Amino acid sequence: MNPLIQGLFKKFREEEELLEISNADAFELFAASLILPEDLIVQSQKSDLLLDQGTIGIDVIALDVNGQLAWDADDVREICENAAKVEVSLHFIQAKQSASVSSAEILSFGDTVRKFLQNDGFPSYPRMEALAQALGAVFENYAGRLKGSPSVYLYFTTTAPKHAISSDPVQERVATVTEQIDNLGFLGRVSVTVLGADDIHDAWVRKNHANEVEIQFEKQVNLPKMPGVDQAILGVVSVAELLKLIETRDEKNLDERVFYDNVRGFKGEDNSVNMQIMDTLNSTERSLLPVLNNGVTVVAASYAPKPGDAVAVSGYQIVNGCQTSHCLYLSKQSLGEAVSEVYVPIRLVVTGDEEVATQIIRATNSQTAVQENDLVALSKFQKRLEDFYKLDAPDFKLTYERRSGQFYNKEVTKNRIVTQ
Repeated sequence: MNPLIQGLFKKFREEEELLEISNADAFELFAASLILPEDLIVQSQKSDLLLDQGTIGIDVIALDVNGQLAWDADDVREICENAAKVEVSLHFIQAKQSASVSSAEILSFGDTVRKFLQNDGFPSYPRMEALAQALGAVFENYAGRLKGSPSVYLYFTTTAPKHAISSDPVQERVATVTEQIDNLGFLGRVSVTVLGADDIHDAWVRKNHANEVEIQFEKQVNLPKMPGVDQAILGVVSVAELLKLIETRDEKNLDERVFYDNVRGFKGEDNSVNMQIMDTLNSTERSLLPVLNNGVTVVAASYAPKPGDAVAVSGYQIVNGCQTSHCLYLSKQSLGEAVSEVYVPIRLVVTGDEEVATQIIRATNSQTAVQENDLVALSKFQKRLEDFYKLDAPDFKLTYERRSGQFYNKEVTKNRIVTQ
């Protein structure tokens, strides 16, 4: 198995206390925890997601009815009885620890899903049978209330390298399975995805760097529609509101996770630009900050407007403005009540397009000089290498500095830092 995935899997088993179950079952839950929507995962114990022992072709099935997990026909009845509209999606997972991709197993996975959707019956597997009957109950009793045909998502998960996932034979099998399930004729969206080691790590990053906060804009303007961008807002927020983006919720410590996609870490208080920012914050000219500072750029996975000028953003990263953010955090005590009276320019971009996000990072990093080798920190390889070093054993712990200045004022053994 890919050593990075092996390390993340080991960490997952320890944290979830799954050391007593089989390696195969634990890996199935590991895959499910990364693939399934978080709002579904929190509704049950992870071990409840496992199907009957010996089930062939599918490892995990999640039936989502109006945002709730349904395990049998009684659950469907309870969820749908008083609902004006019913929305259904199904998630199927087949998880293999193999570093190769079996075309035959992809076809077998698709065939088992097709039989499940047709409710062919699985008397030897009670949990699977109950789930199939639950879906049948939706069609039988609530077809008239369906908001749309059920969406179906298939995930064939492996630890294979990228070239194996993208090979022609694998993609041909994906197309075959998609067509067979789509041809059933009673489904909406059908998505079949083969995941490899890179995809597992990407999912782990999204899950572990996810966050959500509600902030109040003092002033804002929505930008026109742009390709690859779901929403773009220019505005100003108070320092107090910006601190919500960069502090941990309880301890109010600086949350370094939100700078994961930034090209560099904090350059220190003695950096000339940072000295100017902090001098401004500690002077009578602090109210001029919006015209003296470029502010911050936030890229988020999703957002929702709230009453007034408030917005809720989730899955966000501060991709430009790391220096400004750190200076504001360090100055919050000296600002006192002025944290609600001093404002910072902010650019909020909501996009699920990774290419667009990378373009934004490259284009907006100009307030302090950025070297070309700083931009290397954006590459997926560098991020995976950093996460790999985090799995190092404590007795000879090495730390990888992906971003210049990443460990400023941190308790890290300097002679154990590996740089680019």
